[in-house]
Amino acid sequence: MAEQRVNRIMDLEDEYRLISENLVDAVWTIDVHTQSFEYITPSIEKVSGYPQEEYIGATLAERLTPASYLKVSTVLNEEIKNFKGGEKNIRTLEVELVHKTGKTYWGEIRARLMRGTDNRLKVIGVTREIDAQKQAEFCQNELIQRLGKALDEKEQLLKEIKTLQGLLPICSGCSRIRDEQGRWWPIEAYVSQKTEAEFSHSICTDCMAIFYSDG
Repeated sequence: MAEQRVNRIMDLEDEYRLISENLVDAVWTIDVHTQSFEYITPSIEKVSGYPQEEYIGATLAERLTPASYLKVSTVLNEEIKNFKGGEKNIRTLEVELVHKTGKTYWGEIRARLMRGTDNRLKVIGVTREIDAQKQAEFCQNELIQRLGKALDEKEQLLKEIKTLQGLLPICSGCSRIRDEQGRWWPIEAYVSQKTEAEFSHSICTDCMAIFYSDG
């Protein structure tokens, strides 16, 4: 019986190793007090470039960009309070992580708090690489912004066209105005026909100097 149990344990360990080594996502646990990784599946190397042994013991601050670390720390503090109040939430966050090459990539993490066998508070979670998805979102947002700018420019052009269409064709010789039917009208007649304005004739100072000068 004892030998069967040992063999069963060995079979389970082999099965566990097979699953953990072939996962696409990375499963991990973090100690809340130290914020360091206590365990992570070998699949993390495919995503981050770091082998499993270089991830275990590393801190969140070392593996996240400063902005994402601030985001995660804020959510973690919220969930610690919720956990102590009896809530056990699963949170999903999109974060930017640091690759071993120094470049960054995007990941989606789903995580929750739990008590370990040593009664220490831990985070257990899964990280999925979503870099291609985020790049597509960035391109989409850029296209939306460009489309909005193009629509604004189109609206402005339409206003300018409307203004230009509203300009009156005036003869440079006699100053008559041409209507939509191609007829030419004196300014007074055209304005009186199109508007409710009335004219009261006077004479400007320039014309006064021309027509009524003593010379």
